Amino acid sequence: MKQNEPLTKKGYCVNVVNCPLADNGEIQEVPIGNDFKCSICGKELKEVTPKPKKHWIWILGCVVVIAAIVLLLVRGCHNKSPEPVEITDTTYNECGDTIVVRGNDTTIFKNTKIVTFVEENGDTVTTQGCELLEIKPYKKPESRKRDKSGNNDDEEIIVVTNSMPAYGNYSGPKNSAGEPHGKGGRVTITTEYHWNMRIFSPGDVIENTTYENGQLKHGRVVKKNGETYNI
Repeated sequence: MKQNEPLTKKGYCVNVVNCPLADNGEIQEVPIGNDFKCSICGKELKEVTPKPKKHWIWILGCVVVIAAIVLLLVRGCHNKSPEPVEITDTTYNECGDTIVVRGNDTTIFKNTKIVTFVEENGDTVTTQGCELLEIKPYKKPESRKRDKSGNNDDEEIIVVTNSMPAYGNYSGPKNSAGEPHGKGGRVTITTEYHWNMRIFSPGDVIENTTYENGQLKHGRVVKKNGETYNI
């Protein structure tokens, strides 16, 4: 007998009324080689053919499970946030612009630093990065001649008026060249202004200032957030 072949046959008796096993529909199991007859009435049994195992159902179930797992993995990969691109280089050009390189992308942040300086010839120059904002030509103070009384009046003329530097609205003493000069002035910042290591924002106020020919030297800063300090 071949391996895995059944050792018995199953069947049920059809001799209803005359056989209790037939009345109960009981399945009888008969060894292969014996007469395939009812054990009580001796009538031939009706064989019960075993149904083939449905292996394809299990195979289909496995396929569905595997497909679901693959779909979840694919969605997880799509929903994953991209890795941030690190800054690979930061440089500054001659105008003070900040150049930031991230991977293949380059971003340039324009310089907002305003600088005021006096050239050798006395002109006051205000720049923003490489952009020239204003030039105030130097005007030599006029000297007053001695009057008949012999008094020397060759002193610099100081006036109190309103002036508007490139970075704010100024009121206070000025020299004869029209530049902020002396002590006791006040300037309200209207655009971002860099002074040494300090940065002033619109709305900040510098009071009790000390200027020398248009150059800020000292003052009391009142920030728009209420913070105060001396410079």
